[in-house]
This record gives sequence, C-alpha cells and structure tokens, in this order.
Amino acid sequence: MMKFLATIFFIVSLTAKADLPNGIWSTECGASDAFDLKISNSLSGLVVNDNQIVVQYASVMASENKVDLYFIKPIDLGRGGMTINWSNVSGEMRIAELAFSGDSGVLNWSGFYDISDNKYVWINEPDFVQNYSEHGAINLKHCSH
Repeated sequence: MMKFLATIFFIVSLTAKADLPNGIWSTECGASDAFDLKISNSLSGLVVNDNQIVVQYASVMASENKVDLYFIKPIDLGRGGMTINWSNVSGEMRIAELAFSGDSGVLNWSGFYDISDNKYVWINEPDFVQNYSEHGAINLKHCSH
C-alpha cells in the first residue's frame, strides 16, 4: 500500500508542475455520442467500457507534446470489469499516450499493465478503441481550455 501511495504522490506532484494541455479532448466537440478525455492537473475519470469499467487516472506531461495517462484505481466496475485482477494493475506503466500539436491530438491506448503477467491487458476491448480507433490511434480535438 505504501508503494501505491508513493506512486500516486509522485504522479500528482509531477502533474502539478507540468504545463498540461488542460481541457476536454474529444473525437467530436459537443457531440453526445463522442469519446471525451479530460486532461487535467487533477485526477480524472475515464469510461473504458460503458457500465463495465470506469477508472481514475492521472495526466503527466511526458515531453513537450506528449501526455501520458497513468492508472490510479477503478471507480466503478460491472461484470466485465470484474474479470480484471485490479490489485495486479500497475500505476507505474502508462495506460495511454496523447501526442498533440496545437488543438489536434492522437490518443494511443496501451491497456492496463498486469504486473503478475508482465504484459498489457484490455488492449482492444475498450469501447473507444472499438468505436474510434484507426490502426490503434484515435484522433482527438482540443475542445475546451
């Protein structure tokens, strides 16, 4: 538990100092059926699968034009989400990367890193990957600042 808390403190302390492209990034700004992602200095929630997996994540500036997202904890789980052993999911391996230039970005979903199997899981299963991914990338627009 101490390692987990230290990881959270480290990630949150990095995000407080970073110049993140804060706001909502979306496949279609303002559309009710679009995929939205919040980049923030605070922890955020992500609906991975509707009514199945919602997780909390931290946004960390990885380089000048890249933001890495790190898993913090599950927020809400349905039957599908219960198939993942969440105690084995790393908070130190990114779950996704947003590469951006101006108000355009590309999200690459990595999945959840299972430390017991040393591999990413839930790579192709997220709703946003199935609905919006083209060759593993999801094009996003910066909708709000």
